[in-house]
Amino acid sequence: MHYDVIIVGAGPAGSSLAIHLARQGRRCALLDGATFPRTKVCGEGIMPHGLAALRRLGVEPRGAPFGGLRYVLGDGTQAEGCFPNGLIGLGIERAWLDGELVRRAAAELQVDLRLGTWVREVELPRDAGQRVVVHLGEEVLTCEVLVGADGGRSRIRRLAGLDAPTPARLRFGVGAHVCHAPRFDPKVEVCLGEGFEVYTTPVSPTLTCLALLTDRAGLAPFQGDLEGGLRRALGA
Repeated sequence: MHYDVIIVGAGPAGSSLAIHLARQGRRCALLDGATFPRTKVCGEGIMPHGLAALRRLGVEPRGAPFGGLRYVLGDGTQAEGCFPNGLIGLGIERAWLDGELVRRAAAELQVDLRLGTWVREVELPRDAGQRVVVHLGEEVLTCEVLVGADGGRSRIRRLAGLDAPTPARLRFGVGAHVCHAPRFDPKVEVCLGEGFEVYTTPVSPTLTCLALLTDRAGLAPFQGDLEGGLRRALGA
């Protein structure tokens, strides 16, 4: 099978690109080893420009609006700001967003969506005029352009020999959703601690996303008691 473009990774970047290319008449294969909808650690906040980009794709996102960000230090010091000109962002559950974009990509006649499909090997062209060759086990696909949209630790980048050195400071992410009584907070809050950050993003009046980003040293307050550690970090 030959395509104009093969995109590996069907998250928001890969699915959005597939939709754009298909609407320009390009034949695309959109591949991902996962199945959708899926759970994925994410801050779940879409900034105003990202929200506008989704709407240009025809997606009308559902979620909770926010008008800016608030940063909070461990000693209670705060700094906050609002988006200019009345712009808003939106807290959106990642599973819904992934699923909606994949669904819309699958509806495009020019997109061949393949989920649960892992790329085993990549052969890059050595001379002008040659095609990229992608091996999916026994099946072989070719394309003019290969896109690795499979995240910061991209396997495609590594298979293509383009991997960058791994940062010495590894970071870890943990995510959760918290149900609560109806309330509205017009800002995403970022709590900064020693070696870690906790993001709280409203995704509905009764649901908030908590996302913890930490280095190895910052894991100590959360080990053995993640819920308690999050409560202490948030001052709850």
